[in-house]
Amino acid sequence: MEKALGVKRTMALGLTTVVLATGLALIIAEILLRVLNPAMSYAYMPYEVHVSHFRKSSFLPSELRPNNRSRFKMLEFDTTVITNSMGLRDNEVDFSKPRVLCMGDSFTFGFGVENDETFCSILEQLFQGKYDFLNAGFADGFSPDTYALWLSKYRKDISPKGLIVCISENDLDEVNSNFWIKADKVMTLEDQGLPDRIEKKGFIVTEDGAGLREGVIAKLPPSMRRLLKRSYLIAFLRDRLLHDIDWSMWAYQPRGKQPQQDAKFIRSLELLRHASGDRLTGFYLIPSLGQTGPSRTHSMVIEFAARYGVPVFSNYRDFSKADYFPLDVHFNRAGHLKAARYLHRALSLSGF
Repeated sequence: MEKALGVKRTMALGLTTVVLATGLALIIAEILLRVLNPAMSYAYMPYEVHVSHFRKSSFLPSELRPNNRSRFKMLEFDTTVITNSMGLRDNEVDFSKPRVLCMGDSFTFGFGVENDETFCSILEQLFQGKYDFLNAGFADGFSPDTYALWLSKYRKDISPKGLIVCISENDLDEVNSNFWIKADKVMTLEDQGLPDRIEKKGFIVTEDGAGLREGVIAKLPPSMRRLLKRSYLIAFLRDRLLHDIDWSMWAYQPRGKQPQQDAKFIRSLELLRHASGDRLTGFYLIPSLGQTGPSRTHSMVIEFAARYGVPVFSNYRDFSKADYFPLDVHFNRAGHLKAARYLHRALSLSGF
């Protein structure tokens, strides 16, 4: 009996020693990495993150929480996101003025700037309050197909005078990563009409309002996710080991030939034009950092717009590094101001 107890004590002591030694080694590794600060890709860099402005949607991959005020902090900024009763990052809709709906993704939403620093808000100021420019960025999803479905639900409620649709270079990939669902079946390009809902595989919205890639990390409590995101050791291991195997929403993208992908993107623009009720004021081509000419996505938009006589606004030559966050490459305050001033001139010249 005593011999058996001695063996158990020895095993317990050994296990405790291993656990303590492992914990100490991890702490030392964390401290060393913080001191050495090795170079890492932006996607894996450690920082304190706060994201809680999303919620699940019945017909889109996500939407913004209505009547919400929350902190939005990432590596290069610390801002506040405020939404109205419709879930728009804006004040309440002013029905006493003509309304102009700005549709788009993170650039329109104002990734990294305050509510009143987005180009939508600045446009309203430049027009001296003549119009109510409504920021639907992120509330309407991520790409032209989700904008179309969102617009079909809310156009009559808002009754906009015009719509400015902002197109990002990655919208082609975004559209082709989406699944269009109608009557609980995946639609094909031959199927007519709008889908009932749009799903993005590999993307989930957590209970605390974060939009994340589906995986183990996304299922952890918010406090644990924030702790892991601040760890240099976790960041270093992810950066060095997971580049080739890290799951993302793009892993679920249907593999099709380029003509099929282009056709789906054009179809999304058709759906958007139809949902707008011919109120498209124009497409604004969001300039990417270092862009010197129209991208493949932008070229398709230009061709589509010409077919229907819709104006295209583009000023990529005006932008420089100073107009973007250095790592995140979204518009900073200067970029939003530059976009707003350009759109103000373009709209004014067009007789808007």
